Amino acid sequence: MTLLEASRELKVPPNGLSKLMRKLSLLPDVKWNGDALSIDAATFQALKAAVY
Repeated sequence: MTLLEASRELKVPPNGLSKLMRKLSLLPDVKWNGDALSIDAATFQALKAAVY
């Protein structure tokens, strides 16, 4: 899942989601996939828990 896809699913702006990822120290768990951040399922679940 890309950062944009995750932001759409969580209904938050991509910039806000990336800031939240930095704040929660989740950026080391994501990998660059070409020109988009690739977010694994565990990272997405952590973001979802933080947002909701």
